[in-house]
Amino acid sequence: MGYRSKMAGTAVWLRLIFFVALLRSPLMYAGDYTHVDQYVLNLSRAGEEDLLKLTHTLVSPFKADSEKVRAVYRWIAANIEYDIQAYQERRPVSSKPEDVLKKRRSVCGGYAALFKEMISLAGLEAEIVTGYSKGYGYEFGSVFAEHNLHAWNAVRIADRWRLLDPTWGAGHIDENSRFVRSFNDYYFLTPPEELILTHYPHETRWQLLDPKKTKKEFEEFVYLRPAFFKYGMKIISHPTLRITAQDSLKVILAASRSARFVSRLQYGENTLDGMLTFTQRKGDSVEVYAVFPLAASYTLRLFANDSRESAKYEWALDYQVDAKVSHAATVGFPEKYLSFDVYNAYLYAPFNRFLNPGSAVYFKMSIPKAEEAALIFEDTFTFLKKNGHYFEGEPVIPEGEFYLGAKLPGSNYYHYLLKYDGWKQGQ
Repeated sequence: MGYRSKMAGTAVWLRLIFFVALLRSPLMYAGDYTHVDQYVLNLSRAGEEDLLKLTHTLVSPFKADSEKVRAVYRWIAANIEYDIQAYQERRPVSSKPEDVLKKRRSVCGGYAALFKEMISLAGLEAEIVTGYSKGYGYEFGSVFAEHNLHAWNAVRIADRWRLLDPTWGAGHIDENSRFVRSFNDYYFLTPPEELILTHYPHETRWQLLDPKKTKKEFEEFVYLRPAFFKYGMKIISHPTLRITAQDSLKVILAASRSARFVSRLQYGENTLDGMLTFTQRKGDSVEVYAVFPLAASYTLRLFANDSRESAKYEWALDYQVDAKVSHAATVGFPEKYLSFDVYNAYLYAPFNRFLNPGSAVYFKMSIPKAEEAALIFEDTFTFLKKNGHYFEGEPVIPEGEFYLGAKLPGSNYYHYLLKYDGWKQGQ
């Protein structure tokens, strides 16, 4: 956190997302299965070559069907590796459960077949569900075809069908096309209202939804990742993947108040300068701003984390934006420091990072926790007028980098919230 001492100077889909958010609070998943996971991960490898013995060993300590299902799911995630080479080469891979167990490697069909067989041996009922997925190889906005085929499972627990994906639960494919084993709890008993956003079954009955969603709706909906649900997010302004904009864009979402966000623009394979996006909160709302230097197609990607957990940001969603107008001038938002979020600050003006030196520019911010706010240039402080939790004024812009900072009551230190540039266009 930077600081400066003062003394030193698609309406249906939209309703669906609201419904999902109401169903589940932030950070809420299928249940606490820590005891099951610990048991499975501490098992010895003896007897693992026999499917019946292995299944009995996994499920025998547990009474609840959900615990038995979890034990099988967790073992598969920990022991079966995704065969990325076979997938890329379009090489046939046996999905027979015995072969998958022996080789400890398969593609989605093998994961799903092994899960179904083990659940059957445990005396429960499961099915293989086939369809399309927005996973590895998915291109935003694409029409789904054979290369998007995927397999996952439905399992009956307490006379109710539930959905899960043991392949996606085992890990993911990284940017270098390598399988990374990384257990993902999200895909265990995922609510149908959420799984339909990334998994579309050939047989619509396995949506477990009423009314059913069409394949066209599935293809057009915004691309959501598990973190979207983990942090209690809702779509407010733009429910579809593709957005047409002029030279700028504002997207509004909602999320749990403990969540923090950053956003980035991508052009092709390149991540562009962070100053082309700006993210801020206003109560439950999350506002994501973007400016586009050229008329072109961009990916707007949002990341989230929980300030109570860790500083690691998780990929939450993507939009594909078609900008129709190029900016004639150099554009960018002010650089935002962590203190901006810690102070619950909100920027009204100005949003342009590059301001004309020597000109008077109107500034307005809401900083509820602050006692004072000022523009800081070298050792010079130009104070903004305080009115409740608002600070505003029309300071003259210096030449060079300067900061907007704030001070808490009883503190001698200013913390930087934003950085601007006093910079003439064309110089």
